[in-house]
Amino acid sequence: MKSKHLLPIIILFSLIMGGLAIINLLASQGSITIGKLKIPFLMTVNGMLLLMSVVNYLRFIKSDTNNPNAMVRSVMLGTLLKLMVFAGSALAYATQVKTPLGMMNLIIAMAFYMSFTWLEIKWVIRK
Repeated sequence: MKSKHLLPIIILFSLIMGGLAIINLLASQGSITIGKLKIPFLMTVNGMLLLMSVVNYLRFIKSDTNNPNAMVRSVMLGTLLKLMVFAGSALAYATQVKTPLGMMNLIIAMAFYMSFTWLEIKWVIRK
């Protein structure tokens, strides 16, 4: 497995998780107010996106490089699965916690999703 392709994903995950941890620490000390921002939800989304990106990468490196249709199908399937898991987990969280997530949390989580997907598309371009 070529870990150099996974390095940007791991760096992105670490930066997001570190930023969320710092925000959570500052909010618990009272230095900043985060309003309705749900840090544990955003950390969970970030972890799930990392795991799905690694699974998509493992599936992608097994695809045939000589068949561009198979590569496109592989990327589209990975993106669709990631979006379905993301939407399903947001619905499951909202129904179990019984409190609304808030638009800001969903927009931030979608920004995480788009950044992970952008890095996955970079893998395809390099392969």
